[in-house]
Amino acid sequence: MIDSRLLPLAVIRANDEAVEGITRLQKLVFKTQKNILDEDEYEFEPHDYGPFSKELYNDVDSLGEDDYIRCEIKETPSGNPKKVYSITDEGEQILDRFSDTDFERKFDDIDELKEKDNDKPILELLSDIYAEYPEMAKNSKLDIV
Repeated sequence: MIDSRLLPLAVIRANDEAVEGITRLQKLVFKTQKNILDEDEYEFEPHDYGPFSKELYNDVDSLGEDDYIRCEIKETPSGNPKKVYSITDEGEQILDRFSDTDFERKFDDIDELKEKDNDKPILELLSDIYAEYPEMAKNSKLDIV
């Protein structure tokens, strides 16, 4: 088992592309865990907008406090604030320590998943998750199942 904080760090770093929004980050980590990893690092439960992990939420805050990730606030077209996550040099150094490990060998798969899902509209990403994991839709506020 890896330190759980490495998973969101790896997802944020993948493709050298920022992740826009904590909801999107939660879904990308959920899909990575389900489709790529051998073990569940986080326990997800069905929530208002699909799979949610309080531990992941706390780890993302911790990664920011430790300067492994950067969190910028941007304004959406509708005027709402949105967090945008990117990796820092310190975060890169942490992941570089895992070269030639089983975890590092999964980086290409994480890149591929993020390449496919990071730019999808959030409702489409949630719809995909609900189709594959219908149990994660049971508390959803969205009627997209």
